[in-house]
Amino acid sequence: MSTVVPRNKRSVLGKLMPPRLGRVFSRRRLFARLDAAAETSGIWVAGPPGVGKTTLVATYLESHGTKTLWMQLDSGDSDAATFAHFLDLAIDDAVPRRRSRLPAPTSDDLRDSTGFIRRCFRHLDAMLSTGWMLVLDNFQEVHPASAVHAGLIAVLDELPRRAQIIFVSRDLPPGTFARALAAQQLCVIDAHSLRFTLDETRALVDLHGHAMAADVLQT
Repeated sequence: MSTVVPRNKRSVLGKLMPPRLGRVFSRRRLFARLDAAAETSGIWVAGPPGVGKTTLVATYLESHGTKTLWMQLDSGDSDAATFAHFLDLAIDDAVPRRRSRLPAPTSDDLRDSTGFIRRCFRHLDAMLSTGWMLVLDNFQEVHPASAVHAGLIAVLDELPRRAQIIFVSRDLPPGTFARALAAQQLCVIDAHSLRFTLDETRALVDLHGHAMAADVLQT
């Protein structure tokens, strides 16, 4: 006989969980960049695999203690209804005793996915009266033509100051986000900024218990 798992326990597969950090150190240089973007509706962290995007965001949020919702995206989240479903589960983790749920999409909602996603975020913000951040990790998996892109662009235009979305992606923002960039609703931390400085490389090497000569570190 199968066991019914409560909705707020269904994030155990990791889709709605931040990464396990292990031994890491705080990249204060980049923390300062993130702090400087505190008034921006969105932050886009872009770079190739292994450059430390997700670790940077996770350590930054952990150090600040901000209420955080985390979504590990995949290609299935290009569908607005699927995206909203997992957003609803993420809210369960943030507000376990919530009294209301995100509205299930109607046929009219699916014809206006942008408006539907905007309404979902209005509902989210109404439940989280204090500051909150939503991390959309692996955002490159969401197809640029998806209604999710259009919906999130609309959300950036109306997020209150206490709220912020952090996009973590292998790619820079696509052209669909040009308006958000021009309106300074979105700032970008790119691969060049994410590259480790010499001091950060030394700190990383020391963290893992290895000694390395400065001339080797500079190569």
